[in-house]
Amino acid sequence: MKRIALFVIVIHLLTGTNAIARQEIYVKSLQTQEILKTPVTKASATSAILAVATNDKVVKLIDIASLNERSSLSGLINPASQVSLTASGQSVVTTSGDGQVTLWNTSTGMVSRNIANESERITALTIQGETLVFLAGDDKKIRVLDVLSGKEVGSVSASPEDITNICLHPGGKEFAIGTSSGRINIYALGALSLTRSLQENKERVSALAFTPNGRLLIAGTSDGNLYVWETQTWTLKTKLNQGRLGILSLSFDPLVRWMASCSVDSTLKIFDLVSFARVKALTESNGYYTFLSFVNDETLLATTSLGFVKKWRVLASPPDTLAPKIVLLRPVPAGRESAVRTVSNDFEIHGIAYDDVGVNTLTLNGKAAKLSNPNADEAAKIPAGMKAKAFTETVKLDKFGTIALEIKASDKAGHAAIDTAFVNHLTIEQSVEIIAPANNAVFNTVSTPIQFRPWFEVENYTIAVNVSDIPTNAVPPGKSAGDVIQDEIPLVVGENQVQLTVNGKQGERYTKSLSVSRKSETTVTLNAPSTMQKKQRGPGPQAWAVIVGLSDYGNKAIPSLNYADKDAEAFANFLRRPEGGAYDTDHLKLLLNKDATLPNIKDALINFLNQAIDIDLVIIYFAGHGAPEPARPQNLYLLTYDSDPNMLGTTAFPMWQIQDLLARYINAKRIIVFTDACHSGGISVNFATRGMGVSENNQINQYLTDLSKTKEGIVVFTASAAGEVSQEFPELGHGVFTYYLLEGLEGKADFNNDYVITINEEMQYVEEQVKRKTKGAQNPTRSQTSYDKELTIATIPH
Repeated sequence: MKRIALFVIVIHLLTGTNAIARQEIYVKSLQTQEILKTPVTKASATSAILAVATNDKVVKLIDIASLNERSSLSGLINPASQVSLTASGQSVVTTSGDGQVTLWNTSTGMVSRNIANESERITALTIQGETLVFLAGDDKKIRVLDVLSGKEVGSVSASPEDITNICLHPGGKEFAIGTSSGRINIYALGALSLTRSLQENKERVSALAFTPNGRLLIAGTSDGNLYVWETQTWTLKTKLNQGRLGILSLSFDPLVRWMASCSVDSTLKIFDLVSFARVKALTESNGYYTFLSFVNDETLLATTSLGFVKKWRVLASPPDTLAPKIVLLRPVPAGRESAVRTVSNDFEIHGIAYDDVGVNTLTLNGKAAKLSNPNADEAAKIPAGMKAKAFTETVKLDKFGTIALEIKASDKAGHAAIDTAFVNHLTIEQSVEIIAPANNAVFNTVSTPIQFRPWFEVENYTIAVNVSDIPTNAVPPGKSAGDVIQDEIPLVVGENQVQLTVNGKQGERYTKSLSVSRKSETTVTLNAPSTMQKKQRGPGPQAWAVIVGLSDYGNKAIPSLNYADKDAEAFANFLRRPEGGAYDTDHLKLLLNKDATLPNIKDALINFLNQAIDIDLVIIYFAGHGAPEPARPQNLYLLTYDSDPNMLGTTAFPMWQIQDLLARYINAKRIIVFTDACHSGGISVNFATRGMGVSENNQINQYLTDLSKTKEGIVVFTASAAGEVSQEFPELGHGVFTYYLLEGLEGKADFNNDYVITINEEMQYVEEQVKRKTKGAQNPTRSQTSYDKELTIATIPH
């Protein structure tokens, strides 16, 4: 982006003894407006209003923002000899040649009151605040009047000199007058007593003013000189020779950086108040400047002898018009869909920001970033003439998915630039992506390629097929996070369990499992009857089941159980029997121990059970550990074979996802959930408890019971109530809940001897038997929701 060129008036004066400073300030013309057809003789200004007087009995009030006339004072009998605005600009005081002193309302332009009628011509006038008017006249006296009462507060004689100027110290305790002889007298305001005379000047004082901070008093003289005194010591600091023509007006910017003066030689000069070097000079080609005033920190206003008003913007340097630019070096800029991927919880973002006048602040997601000077490589990316800063910040990624990181760079002028970096924070399941082969793929070959993409820097990897490690090649050189790595795996006839373990350079360790099959090479006679022929089912409801049992876990920090896998297998075998429903392999999914990984369980619950339609029956059984997340006990999980106790959020099955599955993916309106899991203090000598962590409240079973509220027709039957554990008894060879669950299904729950076991009979039997066996320590719990209590779940041969 190129800066828009701004026209700046630069005039080199040939007169005067002070050379223009090498570094000029920035002055830009804002507006010129003709307000009178006659010369401006006297003027006064506040930040909002300008009062101007002429020799034609005219006083106009000008709006400074627009330079348009607001009103004019009506009813002046004589031309105004002096004019002065109150501090608020709500009133203006005028004097006339016949000594009349009048207070006017600037809003209406009407007389508020006649303050006084002096016998002498008024030669100087100023106002303190809103109430005290200071007057000096031809009688060489200074009078102080109260504008509210019109009464004289006090007076003092300055004889024998004529008084040409009066100015008040900003502190309000003293004031100064300029005289025709060049003498400047300082008076104490309270006593109206003379305290000091400054006599370095011998020429008529034509302009006199204190700086806004009161530290300097500056006088302009009729011969074009400027005298500067320090008010703490009242010593002459400097004398500036500005030519031979008199100084007409002085003004200082509110921040006390500059002084402006104008004279009859048609020039307006601006001086630096530290060095007193002249930093700008403007020439009026038509007439000369008669009055000037800094009306705010950046605006200078002046009137001319031909009735014009002019405004300029005054700055120490040209204004900043450019916003900073941000260059992201890491990550490479990309949209949300192609965001850089990472598995780390810490992500480093690096870049540079540059601006024509310099970068002031840079924030990352609202937090200030540390800025440093760019190195040589970074500096090469910066356009010529720009000032740059580099930044490197590490961001904590506290959630998964695509995260937006907002970078905001600002300069001192308040311009800002915003850029956004997108980072895709991957879960453990997403950290290693197996591209090929697909899970459950079938091959005719003795081996197949395996391709995987890790989203971290890989140190090494291992592949096991059917629990046997195979030789693997080293990671190819030059592979970065996100690059595809390929190897070859051998296959035996039948099912092959493949486990890929990838180790990262930062200590990461991620495992992925999949199952692939190799077809038998045996020739099958086409006319021979097939023993694998799929059972033909007639129309009507069908039954589906997912059975999960975990006694052994991949992470050794998870205690083993004795019978959870046996419980699940026994329950699955019962369902395969005719009295259990004769579930075939197409309708029953059994996942035990190492097969019960998080991906496999999700696949079974989502994809497998998604085949069920609304009229079907679905049974879900889980035996194993349940646990709350230690740092967030409200987050509850069922542990899978590949769970990590330290990373439950990404390696275990969240309870709330079960609720989502029931509501979103399973279409069947009749669903039964059996869970033989809890969480408790560990494994005891006499019996095992199915859970991890310490808790006074078994939230897992409470949560599972509440799941039945998800959809009409769901019943959840848990092994124990809240505050209890689910026990294993060696003498039973099962978990106590599953033992009596199977015993009831096999016939003992048939209370009415009709050879049919209903869900209500089954739960009633299990509840009673578990309570008796555990002496009331374990109480199975059923959901208290609407379901078909007469639903048949088993039959008894007879």
